[in-house]
Formats: sequence, C-alpha cells, structure tokens
Amino acid sequence: MQVRAPLLDTLYARLMRCGNLACTGKSFTEHSNIPDLRPDPADPRLEWEQAADRVRAAIRSGQLTSGDTLPSVPDLARLQGLKPETVRHAFLALADKGLVHIRHGRTTTIAGEPGLPPPAARPSWLPRRKMWPR
Repeated sequence: MQVRAPLLDTLYARLMRCGNLACTGKSFTEHSNIPDLRPDPADPRLEWEQAADRVRAAIRSGQLTSGDTLPSVPDLARLQGLKPETVRHAFLALADKGLVHIRHGRTTTIAGEPGLPPPAARPSWLPRRKMWPR
C-alpha cells in the first residue's frame, strides 16, 4: 500500500495539533488537564509562587492526580506564555513539598501523597486512567 503526501500532511497536522488522533480541531491546551499558570497582575506574589499555588490547588481538587505527568518546562512555558525560569522555580518549590517528582531528562510527575516513592513509569501511549501494576 502506498501512502500519498496529502494524507501524510493531514495526519501530521492533526498530530501536531494535540497528539490525539480523535481530535476534532481543538488546540492542545483545550485537551490538557494542566491549570492556567499565567500570573495575575493584581496578585502581589511572585509569578512562580502563583504558578506553584495553581498546581497545588489542581492537585487538591483532583484535576491532577498521582501519576499524571506535566509537560516539560520549555513546553509548558511556551504553551502558557511564561518564562522557563518561572515554571522551573514553581516545579522545584512543589518538589520540595513532595507534591511532584522531578527526574532529569523525563517529565515531572504528580506525586500523590508526600513522601511516597514516584509511581512506576509507563509508556505515554497507554491510556491515562487505567490502573497499571507498579
């Protein structure tokens, strides 16, 4: 079977949009469970403190659960219009509190209960909500 260029172009465009083959045209951020981390200009706190608090609130509310992965620092900064240093500082503050696990060269993972080891890594192509042996 031979695949023609227009079909490949369409497939590639859809994959770049959100990574979900069932996407109906929404942007990646509309599919994401990541909260809006952009700072509120009226809030006197630093930008990284506001971002860390929003992630913390998403964990408390159940929007982010144990084992969920966060986009990489550069990707998250680009998607939300933040400085990479702001995102990095927020992630480090959350890691100090035991809320996320940061592994060099891998995505940051939501920890769940502070003090527990990180969840076992699973391939990104597997369904997100299914329980996998650890």
